[in-house]
This record gives sequence, C-alpha cells and structure tokens, in this order.
Amino acid sequence: MLKKYSIVSFILLTIIAILGILLCVCPFSVPTSTSKYNGFLNAIDKGIDLNGGVTAIYNCELSGDSKEDLDTLIDNSLIKIKNLFEKEKYSEINIEKQGENKIRVEVSNTISDAQNFTFLKSGKSLSFTTEQVSDEVLPTIYMNGLEIIDVNVYYDYESESYGFKFTFSDLGLNQLQDLKERANLTTDKKIYIYLGELNTNNTLGEISTSDIDGKTISFTISSTGSYGSSSTEITETLYNIVGGNLGYDISLIETSDITPILGQNTLLYIGIAFLITIIILFICMIIRYGTLGLLANLSIIFSIIIFLFLMQAIPFITSNLAGIFGCILALLLFTISSCIVLEKIKEEYALGKKIHLACKGGIKKSLWPILDSHFIIILSNIMIWIFAPSSMKIFGITLIISALISLFTSLVVLKYLIRIYLPINSTNAKVMHLYREKNVRELKDEEIVIKDVITNPEQGGENL
Repeated sequence: MLKKYSIVSFILLTIIAILGILLCVCPFSVPTSTSKYNGFLNAIDKGIDLNGGVTAIYNCELSGDSKEDLDTLIDNSLIKIKNLFEKEKYSEINIEKQGENKIRVEVSNTISDAQNFTFLKSGKSLSFTTEQVSDEVLPTIYMNGLEIIDVNVYYDYESESYGFKFTFSDLGLNQLQDLKERANLTTDKKIYIYLGELNTNNTLGEISTSDIDGKTISFTISSTGSYGSSSTEITETLYNIVGGNLGYDISLIETSDITPILGQNTLLYIGIAFLITIIILFICMIIRYGTLGLLANLSIIFSIIIFLFLMQAIPFITSNLAGIFGCILALLLFTISSCIVLEKIKEEYALGKKIHLACKGGIKKSLWPILDSHFIIILSNIMIWIFAPSSMKIFGITLIISALISLFTSLVVLKYLIRIYLPINSTNAKVMHLYREKNVRELKDEEIVIKDVITNPEQGGENL
C-alpha cells in the first residue's frame, strides 16, 4: 500500500514539476481573453544592461538673477527627479549629475517619442496665494514649490477628476503653516494654487485650510483651469510641476536609445548557458548519488520554479548583470544544500546503519550545517542590500531569496521526497550509490541506539 502511494505521489509531483517548468518558460494566449501569459522568466523586469533603454541629458542654469548655489540645487533635485520617473514604473532608473551643470537620466525600456523627457523641460513654477486671481485682483505670492519633495497623481471618484498630492520638506511645512494662518484670516479660508503665470487659466486647484494636516496636501484639479482631465495631460502637468520647481531652469539637450550593454542576444546566450549548466549538474548528481540524485534533482527543479516565481512577483526586483551572477550562485546554492543532505546520508550508511535509518540520521545531521551556512549567506547579503550601490542591491536580494528557498527545499521538500521514496526501495543500496567498507557490517537496531548514545550523550545516557 505504501509503495503504491509513493509511486502515485512521484507521478503527481513529476506532473507538477513539468507544469511549473512550462509556466516558467512558455508564453501562451489566455483562453477566452485577449491577454497573453508570458511565463515567470519573461515577466522578470530587466535592467538597462540586459534590455537597453533611453538616456536623456539636461542642462541646468540658474534662472534670472538668482544667487543660489547651482551645485546644491542640482544635488537636492536629483531625488525629486528620481521620484518623478519612478512613477512610470520603469524597471531600472539611473539619475546622476554629469559635469558641473548637467543631469543624466537613464531609464530601461525604449520610449519611441521620449515625450516624458520633453515634459520635464517645459516646467512651470507653482504659486500659493490666499486670494483668487481676477481682473481686479493680482494676489501676493506667499509660497512657491521649491520645498515640494514629491508629487503624486490620484483619481477622485466622487468628483470624477484627477488630483495632486504634494509632499513638503520640513522647511516647506513651516511655510505651509504660515500660509495656512494667513488664509484663516480671509473670508473663504482657502489656499489657491497656480501653475505658471497668475491668471484664471492657470488655476491648478484650491484647498481648504481645514484639510491641511501633516507634511502633505491633496486637492483635485480646478475645473476653471486649463490642465484637462486625460491621463496624458495629467502626466504632462506632473512633469511640468517638478521641472518648474527645481530652483533652476532645466533644458533638454539630447535623448538617445541605449542598446543592451551585454549585447542584443545576451539573454538567449545566458539561457542556453543556464540550461547546459543545469543538465551537467543533474548528470553529476545522478552519477554521484544514483536515485537519491534523482530526488535531489526534483528538489532543485522545485527550487528553480519557486525562485523564478518570486523574482517576477516581487515588484522591486530588476534583473541586471549583478542579478545574473546572483542567479548563478542561487543555482549552486540549491545544489550544494542538497549535496550536504545526501553526503550525510552516505556517511551514516557507511557507519553500518540500514538505509532508512541512514536517511533519517543523514537528514537530521545535515540540519545545523545547512542552517549555519544559510544564516551567514542571508546575513551577509542583507548588508549588501542595505549598503551596496543600487546596481548591486539585486545581487543581495537574489541571494537572500535563494537562501530562503534553499532552506525550504533541502530541509522540507527533499526530506519529503526521500521519505516517500523509501517504501519503493529501502534495501538496494547500490541504486542509491550507498557503499560501506568491506569490514563494516550492518548494525542491528540495538547497536545503533547504543552508538547514538555514545556519540550524542545529551540525547540519552552518559558518555560511555
């Protein structure tokens, strides 16, 4: 009965593994839908060095008779520009100062018309007042948008219109509180926000002083303004807001496509190399461990499936050159952790234990070596994730994920596979490539108990 259960279990697990592999690599059209499933592997976001992208170079100049320090303004604005481009969900963004007065922006994925880069250079300054603009009234500007560190777009379903959410620095928050106090002295107790010149067409929105709390303010776009309601117009306005409130004038010098740094067919070559490596590893496992090697290979396949699923499911993971090296080490980690378990089983059998007891003892004795090694890997890569440059963080993230998966598959999945395999074969050691020296006889159960007490006195009895 147990043997029949084991055979059925292996058939089901093999089918699951095959389906998992197909889900990883095979794209297909979803039935009764226009959607297309691309597979876990194709769904992983790819960085500039693998997928190419677009680069833009901006020139920065102080506006008018400004006496601000341009270097300081540029340094402070890099995070604003990065926050802006991150809203487009590019898989990789690199923003850096170039020379004395230029900013270089690189994003993955090709944008044929690069209109977002053009939007940024068409920036308009924000003005915060306590009065509405009219033919008779030109209100005093009490605050601008220089202290806004982030701008987000949202959609208000009640008013069926888009809105903006501004996040201010500490200095900007103080200015906002002062403006709030001024607005509370007016009749309508509102703050009016204009983008560009002060006129009714440039009304961006208004907000009641009672709605101002914390470091952010939110408001819907004014129906009297000229900023429209389509997603393209809102995106343009978003870029205009950021580009016009950096403290300097920014102009676009050039945009150009970036070809993949590693070559156009890099992913194909990497895929072929991985496939060849996996086949060689699987053959070596079978040669070294026999049927136990087959079990380890099945465990490694499950590790790879789970790994690829998590790599495409976690939104902040982008595959680049560092990530490729992380994937190579992940594959080696899956293999090594399985080898530790199987080597411990071979050692236990070589001492004279029966096959089922050797498997039980080997799994038990492999626990701490695997836990120790994986804990060190996880700890060291947490440090890489925290302190390494952004292009290297993916290496640390990849190894953290692979170490956690390796722990699960080597200590849980492989253990389960071995347990359901033993009813099929618990007597033929040769097919499992388990060997003893000729002078080592098979121990009886009571001898094994005494031997365990001698080697592990804390588990029963005193050290004899």
